[in-house]
Amino acid sequence: MKYLALVAISALGLAGCDRTAQDREAIMEFCQEEVGMEIAECTCLTDAAEKTLDDELFGKFAEVARNGGDRNESMEKLSEAERVQLFGFIKEGAVSCALGQE
Repeated sequence: MKYLALVAISALGLAGCDRTAQDREAIMEFCQEEVGMEIAECTCLTDAAEKTLDDELFGKFAEVARNGGDRNESMEKLSEAERVQLFGFIKEGAVSCALGQE
């Protein structure tokens, strides 16, 4: 179940902005309050996203979190490079966090 939630969160991406403390906070809040994950899991997920995604995509990820997970056509709006980054995040970071390996 947590793996599916991580994948759902990972598939998000909309209007971008620079990586900031507010972006981390938005992702953490969404992860805990909307998805119902524990702080350690959300920290792992947020750290993995920040490590794997470039500034613009991390900002898009945070914007979706701010919008309560509303990702209207987000995948269609991502470039091929962004999709590759997002896939890398899902494959390595999100899965590792879900399995408690990070």
